[in-house]
Amino acid sequence: MSSIESAQKALLAEVAKKDYELKHVQAPTEPLSTTQAKMLIEVQGGKYELNHVDNPPKDGLTEAEKQAYLEERQKRGN
Repeated sequence: MSSIESAQKALLAEVAKKDYELKHVQAPTEPLSTTQAKMLIEVQGGKYELNHVDNPPKDGLTEAEKQAYLEERQKRGN
């Protein structure tokens, strides 16, 4: 038995114990590469602005920090 089969059996056993709940997820209607290409075109066209961040927080921003950042940007009109 391969390691993938072993992992699948172990996962199925965990789900069967009702420790986890499986939910149906609607698959994307287009491939990821198409979505990425569309986004790149929008960025290159100026629809979005990408800003480089030096030394970003290792664990990301807290929700309060995100909200404060967004509010500050709205005040500046960016």
